[in-house]
Amino acid sequence: MAKEIGGMRMLRIAEGDFADEYTCKRTPDVTFATGETQSNHKGEYMVMAILPTSGMMDVEYVGGDHVGETQRLDMEDQGRVIRRMRNERLREQGVRPTLTRGSEEIFSVALLAGCANLHAQVPSDEEIQVARRYQSLAGVDPGGDPNFEVSPEGTNKWHHQLRFRLPVRIGPEVAETLSFGEGIRAIRRRDGAYEVNDTRLAWHLVAIGFRLGHAHDVARIRDAMCQTPSDRERFEEGLAAAGLPHAASLGAGGWMISMS
Repeated sequence: MAKEIGGMRMLRIAEGDFADEYTCKRTPDVTFATGETQSNHKGEYMVMAILPTSGMMDVEYVGGDHVGETQRLDMEDQGRVIRRMRNERLREQGVRPTLTRGSEEIFSVALLAGCANLHAQVPSDEEIQVARRYQSLAGVDPGGDPNFEVSPEGTNKWHHQLRFRLPVRIGPEVAETLSFGEGIRAIRRRDGAYEVNDTRLAWHLVAIGFRLGHAHDVARIRDAMCQTPSDRERFEEGLAAAGLPHAASLGAGGWMISMS
């Protein structure tokens, strides 16, 4: 028997049947899917075939110095490589990794991308430091942004705080199901609206495309969170819950969401 993948006929072999996806056991935040791309230290590659019984996959390099080369890779080993490379990129930006890209996190991050307002409250003695950090991640100076609130000297504010505020229309039936790992959830405010108040998470999200206010780079965020077609479907569910149209209806390429 044979399977058609990317215009190639891949023969079934004794190692086991083909699979469309494989989630690593040791790094469950990494999933491989046929026809999707990942990267290692040699460059970007496309997954051509997954052999779950042996834990191997056949890939073809589509980026870097090895374009056109094929290789059989151990998926568990590659999962560790991918996680390490992701975390290294974040740490190089001064960000402590926090998200694991599980299904509930993908939905939750997508909902924030679709409707949440990011607000920073900063004591005056941290203003320069926090502004520089934000600019290094977002490429924009936050000075003058109404969502970059500097607390006057002498107020009871010891450390900077970044929080996401959800609109009142996102009720408890949705808000209370949101999950961002490590027990981080949306909490209800006195006015009935919800917010996600975790500065470490917020910095991670800024690194993948969130911005002060509502002008989040949704396409970039989706690329950072999604590895498979099912991930992208879950992301679209989060956008829909936020009240946004399906991404496909907004055209190809990068796009920003602004609710101002």
